[in-house]
Amino acid sequence: MGPAGRESAGQEWATWRFLPEKRLSRWYPAGRWTITATARGSGGAEAVRHAGFWLKRETVFSAVRAAGEGRGVRVEGVLNRVDPQGYTDYAPFAGASVQILHRRTDGDAWEEAAAAVTDRLGYFARKVRERRRGDWRIRFPGTSRFASGLSRTIHIGKRDK
Repeated sequence: MGPAGRESAGQEWATWRFLPEKRLSRWYPAGRWTITATARGSGGAEAVRHAGFWLKRETVFSAVRAAGEGRGVRVEGVLNRVDPQGYTDYAPFAGASVQILHRRTDGDAWEEAAAAVTDRLGYFARKVRERRRGDWRIRFPGTSRFASGLSRTIHIGKRDK
């Protein structure tokens, strides 16, 4: 089989070339990119294929906490994104909507219990009433420029306060 699954009787593919040849980094603009793969066979045949992908900036959660408070749970944390200007590795992600997810037991499906919006420092906090026990995590759904993110899972059990 040749490139992209094409059969070529007696053809051996001698040269492969991928564009862009440079490794992508934070300095490249977020958005849709196309990669081109070219294969040239020893007999002169050529196969060219294109594939598109979205280059997005990474997002990460930090300082995520969930703690019982009265008849509910207070969930808080910070959302950061790769600093596109390059001053630091990560910068606060202001004005981003995050989903607060909950599940009662390990096998249950995650469901959205609440939502919050980050402040200018990427901080968010929300009290979720009438739920306490179970697993909690935060999800950033992503945008066309920033990748989705998911926090670690925090378990609140019978004796956790």
